[in-house]
Amino acid sequence: MAARLASVPQLSGDVPRGYVRLLVFDADSNLVSQQTQQLSAAALNNYESLRLQVVVPQDGYVSAYVGNESNVDVFFDDVTVEHRQGLQVQENHYDPYGLDLAGVSRATPGLKPLNQYQFNGKERQVDLGVGWSDYGARFYDNQAPHWTSIDPVAEKMSRWSPYTFSFDNPLRFLDTDGMAPGPAITGIGIGSALSTAMSWMSAQLQAHTGIGRAYQKLNDSEKALATEHPLDAAFIHGNQTYVESFQDQMAGSGIEQDPSNPSKPRLDGGITNAFKHGLFSALNAQDVGQQRAKEFGDAHEQNPDTAAKGGNTQMDLRNNAVGREVAKQYPAAQPSALVGQLLTKAVTGKLTVLNGANKPVTLQLTGGQVKLIQGVINQMQYQEQARAREEAAKLEHVR
Repeated sequence: MAARLASVPQLSGDVPRGYVRLLVFDADSNLVSQQTQQLSAAALNNYESLRLQVVVPQDGYVSAYVGNESNVDVFFDDVTVEHRQGLQVQENHYDPYGLDLAGVSRATPGLKPLNQYQFNGKERQVDLGVGWSDYGARFYDNQAPHWTSIDPVAEKMSRWSPYTFSFDNPLRFLDTDGMAPGPAITGIGIGSALSTAMSWMSAQLQAHTGIGRAYQKLNDSEKALATEHPLDAAFIHGNQTYVESFQDQMAGSGIEQDPSNPSKPRLDGGITNAFKHGLFSALNAQDVGQQRAKEFGDAHEQNPDTAAKGGNTQMDLRNNAVGREVAKQYPAAQPSALVGQLLTKAVTGKLTVLNGANKPVTLQLTGGQVKLIQGVINQMQYQEQARAREEAAKLEHVR
C-alpha cells in the first residue's frame, strides 16, 4: 500500500516534511482516494493549522494520521477527526401496495419542494390533494389500493378486475406503466443477489423438498439451467406441479382412451399430453419470459429417454411453441383462459399429437371432445374464482 501513497516533497530552506494525511478505503479495504497537506514555510518557529476534508462516497473506512519525514522536530497538537453526516432530506417507507408509512417516513422540515417521484419511481400528484401516482396509462391510488380507471388492456385479463393492482400480489408482480403486470423481480443486481440466495437455498433444501427431489430427476441440460437460474427453476417447478393436476383433470374427463385398454387414459402422445405441454410452456413464459421458457423446454427434450422417441419429441416441441405464442398474446391470463386459447389453437389445427405409428400429426378434435375440454375449463374457472375469493378474504382480514 505504501508504494501507492503520494510522496511528500522537500520544500526549499529548512521547512520540515511534516504533513497530515487522509486515506479513504472502500468496504473491502481497497484504497479509493488520498489527501495530503504539508507544512509550509509559515510553520518555521511558528504555528500553522493544517485542515483536510473529504466526502466519503460509499461505505468504507477513513484513516487519518500525521507524519514527519525530516530530521527537524515537528510538534503536532490538537489533532482531531470530525465526522459530519450528510443532510438527509427525505426518507420514504411503503407497504407492499405503495402506501407511505407516515410513522417511519420523514422529511427535513422547511426544505421544499419534496421529491414526488416516490413509490416505484412514479410521480405523486399533489396539486389537488389526491395523492395518486402517475403510471402513464392511468393513475394509481395507493390508499384504496386500486387503479382509478379501467385497464386499457382489460380484455387480456378477463378473470381479474380491471382496477386490480398487480393481481393483488405486488410482491410477485409489478405493473410499470398501468397496462399489464409482469414479474416484479428484475434487474441485473437484483437477479445476481437472488441467484446467490436461491443457490444457497437450493443446496440447503436439496434432500428435503419436492424441488430437491424433482432436481434429481432432471437431465444434465436441465440441471445446468436450474443451477444457473434457480429462481426461474423454482417457478417452473411450481408450474410443473400445477399442470400435473391439470393432466389429471383432462384424463378424468374421459377425453381419450387407450384402444388397448379402454379403462386407462392415453396420456403420452395424445390430446391430454398436447394440452399439458401447451399449458406448461405458456405458464413458464408468463413467469420467466419467452426465452427462458424455451430454453427449459428444449433442455427437457434433450433427455436421452425422450430423444429415443423422435416423434414424441417433435410433438412436444411444437406444442411448447404454441403455448409460448399464447402466453405472448395473453401475458397475464389465468390458466383457464390459457387452456381456452389452446383449445382455439387446436380447433384451427395448431396442436400436434401422435398417430398409431407414433408419427406427429395435426390434432383433429371431435365436437364431443371440444365439449369435454370446455367442461375442464369450467372446472378450472370455478377453482380460480374460489381461490380469488379466499385471497380477497385474507387481504381484507390483514387490512
